[in-house]
Order: sequence, then C-alpha cells, then structure tokens
Amino acid sequence: MLTTGKGGAYCYYKCAGKYQTGVCVGGLGVAIPEAKLDQLTLDALASRLLTPERTQAIVAAVARKRDTNRDQSTYALNQLRGQLAQANKRIRNLLDALADGTVTETDLFKEKMQEAEAERSDTLRLIEAQELQAKEALKPITIDQAKIAAKELTRLLTDAPAELKKRYIRAFVSEILVGKSEIVISGPKDALADAISAGGVAHVAANAGSVRSFIPEWRTGAGEKQYWLQVIARVRKPAEVLGSMVR
Repeated sequence: MLTTGKGGAYCYYKCAGKYQTGVCVGGLGVAIPEAKLDQLTLDALASRLLTPERTQAIVAAVARKRDTNRDQSTYALNQLRGQLAQANKRIRNLLDALADGTVTETDLFKEKMQEAEAERSDTLRLIEAQELQAKEALKPITIDQAKIAAKELTRLLTDAPAELKKRYIRAFVSEILVGKSEIVISGPKDALADAISAGGVAHVAANAGSVRSFIPEWRTGAGEKQYWLQVIARVRKPAEVLGSMVR
C-alpha cells in the first residue's frame, strides 16, 4: 500500500500487514520508494512484455480462448432465449386470465406475476451478458502489427505523465508482488490483448478506474489465473532499493 513520510515529502509502497498490524504474512516486510517501484515496473513491462513476439502470442492465445467461449455462449444464449419465451408466455397467460375474469387480482395472483416478471428480468440480463460475450471477436495479428502495437504501448507508458502512466499500467496489470530481490507483475491476458487490438491502451485505461493508494493488495481482480500473463523484474541491488520494515 502507498504511504507517505516526512509530511508527504516521500512516498513509499509498504507491506500493508506490517504497516497496519506490525505483522507481514510470510515474514517479508519490505518498503520501496514509489518512484523506484513505478520505474522498475515500467522497465520490466517495456523490455519483457511489450515485445512484438510476446504481444503477438498473447493476442493469438486470447483469440483462441474467445472462439471457444463464443461457441459456448451461443449455446447458452439459445437456452436463455427459450427460457425468456416461457417467462413471457406465463405473463401473457396470467394477464389473459385476469382479463377474462378467470382469476381475480388476489395476493396469490400478484405473487405469481411478480415471480414471472422477476424471472423475465433476470433472463434478459443474462441474455445481454451472453450477447456481449458472443460479440467479443478478436483476430490474431501479424508480427508487423505486433511491432507497431508494442512500440505504441511502450511510447504511451514512457512518455505519459506519472499518474497517467499508472492508469495505463492498471489497464492490464492486476497484481504487483514485491520481494527483496524480484518483483512479480501479473494480470489477465485478455486486458493486454484488448489494449493491443481494440483501440489501444488509452481506450482500455479509460475504463480502468482510479489508481488506488491506501488500499491493501492493489488488484483489479479481472481474469482467471490460468489466463494471466507474468513478468518478473529483477532488483539488482536489493539493499539499496528495498528497505526493511523493521524500524
């Protein structure tokens, strides 16, 4: 979590457990200057992740996954549309019975109508979600396209103002774990693939939300771990870069 020292003159990322309770899970309580961690993260992303070969491979992997999911979504969509038709039929039958005088507007009638309308509403929401997933088309890119995309993403991360850089990073980084000798950066492949193929990182970052400060475990929570990418930044001089929390 981000903390400050000497009246805000210095900013550090510190172990949230150590800072709040005095106990760090695993016994590794480290502190690192904000600017240092930001730079290590940017350098690692630029040199180890945003390469033409790796960006091309990530887009191809996500495209394959989405093709499989789209087939499953189409089947689920057809099932949901059938459920919606049944819910609409129940509502019509209840209204027809009320209009014909077969039933009256009793508490039981109202309960049945509410149940049918709630089912219809829930089904419509599920259909909307499945339709969105079914439309998530992503095509593999050529190595030349990957070169252009990787260069553009690197330029945005390098040249943007500090706060905007963090916003761009948060568009496809979900977790940064800091140790004394290495920093593990990870996040969902889908987010990076979208940043590369669907309007660029600036478009994706617009929906990423604000950068979090005094909140433990800065994570977006997006994606499943098996579909995450991972980058490791090596700390060349741990003693100089990371300070012990035992003080």
